[in-house]
Amino acid sequence: MLPDPWSHVMCSIKCDICTEEGENLSFYSFDVKFKHPHCLMACNRCIDQHGMKTLWNHVRAYNWNHLSAAGCICGVDLSVPVNVVRSSGRLEEGWKISQCGRTLVYDEFLKQVLVCVERGAYMKFFPLRLMYLHNPAWKTARLEWCNEPHMTPELRKRWKTLWTQSMFYIDRCLALMYTFGDDLGRLIAEY
Repeated sequence: MLPDPWSHVMCSIKCDICTEEGENLSFYSFDVKFKHPHCLMACNRCIDQHGMKTLWNHVRAYNWNHLSAAGCICGVDLSVPVNVVRSSGRLEEGWKISQCGRTLVYDEFLKQVLVCVERGAYMKFFPLRLMYLHNPAWKTARLEWCNEPHMTPELRKRWKTLWTQSMFYIDRCLALMYTFGDDLGRLIAEY
């Protein structure tokens, strides 16, 4: 039984599988692409025992609060490349929606749904809200559960709520501001 990946911030360097540590041993870190500080550390002996591929698959398949929703996103053609804003602020074309096991991810820290996009060998998680703003076709996107029959009604309801909040948060806030008085609306806008 392999352990769960965990955050290795401010800890001693040791193998998570056999819990061996030492200066003479070499360790390999199997990092998770999302929530990067989480990883699985393994020594050479454990890598030889379990295999590099098995350890990578274990880390990548771990449930990081994500949804394999490539078949559940309706109202938009997922094969059409999308525009993504880089951290520099430059708008880049030619990104594709990932068909991997984590198409949608909910980030607890940012409180929003992220869409997994790929371009060549690069992968990043792009906010659904920005996808909606920079790709007009995404205005009609919605979640439908025809391909996820195993999901519980509670989980379906949760993801529909998360999707709606992430997609229409800006529009709802602006609409709410008009319902308040001028002074209160101005204070909210400045906050």
